[in-house]
Amino acid sequence: MWETIGRGVEEQPVCTRAGLARARAGAIAGALATAAILWFMLVAAAATLGRSHATVSSAAQAAAALRPLAGRAAADLFAAGLVISAVVALPVLMATTAHAVGAQFDWPRGLSRGVGSALGFYAVLTVSAALALAVALAGVPLIGMLEAASVIGGFGTPVGVVLLVRLGRDPRVMGTRAITRRLAAAGWAVAAVMAGLSVLFIVTAAQRVIPGG
Repeated sequence: MWETIGRGVEEQPVCTRAGLARARAGAIAGALATAAILWFMLVAAAATLGRSHATVSSAAQAAAALRPLAGRAAADLFAAGLVISAVVALPVLMATTAHAVGAQFDWPRGLSRGVGSALGFYAVLTVSAALALAVALAGVPLIGMLEAASVIGGFGTPVGVVLLVRLGRDPRVMGTRAITRRLAAAGWAVAAVMAGLSVLFIVTAAQRVIPGG
């Protein structure tokens, strides 16, 4: 969210209060929409997989789990959801990766630039697409990749939040626009909760692996 606000301000010709307010409103709207989508996903999972405590290890099993809600259209609905999410997420993820790598090496970057003026940026985009295609052709299980990504992201979230809070409070980075103590406290609370959930996950997984644990 802070990154979105920062990018919005950076793209303004002049850093004004109105520009910052528009960027903040966009970030808040995006965060609320994401929370609503996550909530509907949790409800759908509870109404299908949760009723029978079933586990899913393939896309076919996930589609079959939707039958109580979607009936015969479950497979088509799940396939449409995968395609739509890929169309929306893939360009964003690849562009974000290319932008992060370009920022590290101070390359010209951005989809608004031509290929000739940002060769490194578009090279990273191409490599990212090639790696994604290679993984797909290798037959790596989709559900397994999603689960692994979720677990890794969950472990990394507390660290990322701590770094963001420290950067947001650092006047050498933020200048006169450092985040408030109230927002920093909220960030520390989120980091603590996420860290606790990560430890709980590790303990639960260890109990499943170790007999008698």
